[in-house]
Amino acid sequence: MADLPSKIFFIIGGVITVFSFLYNFFLKTNSLTLFVIIGVLFIIYGAIKYFFLEKNGREQKKKVVHQHNVRQHAQKQQLHHAPMRQQPQQHTQHHYTRADNVMCPRCGTKVASSANFCPSCGFRRSQRH
Repeated sequence: MADLPSKIFFIIGGVITVFSFLYNFFLKTNSLTLFVIIGVLFIIYGAIKYFFLEKNGREQKKKVVHQHNVRQHAQKQQLHHAPMRQQPQQHTQHHYTRADNVMCPRCGTKVASSANFCPSCGFRRSQRH
């Protein structure tokens, strides 16, 4: 037998309860009172199933999904870093050299040759060649 999700019990219980209650109310009869009770029992069973029985299943599913995502991430990292491990000579370190200083023509302050403006007076340096 197929295991029905708790939402189905909520829906069936709600439809049975509302229909039988309205039928009893408008026709001023108690002929479907048993169905109101059955509908409420369906709703209660659906709530129990959702909060207690399916909750453990959802938590286990989240753990499995999380473990799967962690494995996928580790595999992607291995694939990404594999070329670097195989050929370490390709990965070079960056060596920074000290920039040559030039003099600002306006105020005479030492300015890095890579700077576009003088840090003291704000004079725009001419285009570098």
